[in-house]
Amino acid sequence: MPVQDWFQHQADVVRWKADQQARIFRVQGQIRDLENQIRNQKAALADRAILLFNQSQLAEPELVQICAGIGKLKDSITQKQVEQETINQEQPPQAPDTTYDSNVPKSGLKCPVDGKLLAGRFCPEHGIEGIPVVAAIPPASDATVGTGVSNLVCPVCRKTLNGRFCPEHGAEGVPAN
Repeated sequence: MPVQDWFQHQADVVRWKADQQARIFRVQGQIRDLENQIRNQKAALADRAILLFNQSQLAEPELVQICAGIGKLKDSITQKQVEQETINQEQPPQAPDTTYDSNVPKSGLKCPVDGKLLAGRFCPEHGIEGIPVVAAIPPASDATVGTGVSNLVCPVCRKTLNGRFCPEHGAEGVPAN
């Protein structure tokens, strides 16, 4: 078989396969449509049977049993909807009280603004990181005795400190160099 004939045959096979697939998809769509029509007819039949059951006009025992089961399922759905509404009405847990309370364990830090002891690392009122509570300020060196000035500066604003911590930033002083 010449190459040109072979290519022509392959092209014919591809066209045939594409046409075959298109026809299969079309028939499958028609089958789905018919199945949907059957489902719709079954739903209509079921609705009519339930109506007759509710009017006590259904005589077939098997259908009466099925309709009674559907009624129980509908009751269960109603109960679950009430349960869902109850869950929707629930309130989230309340936030813990962050006010200063003597019963709250302290962190060993105090607010650099108002000096209140903190339960955590940051002051809940000012949002500033707490500074360590110092029991006693270490004695000043001989160079600063009586002058009120230390050799420490704030690492943030670089101002000379009169104590160990900057009153503005709460940062511990560093040696002035």
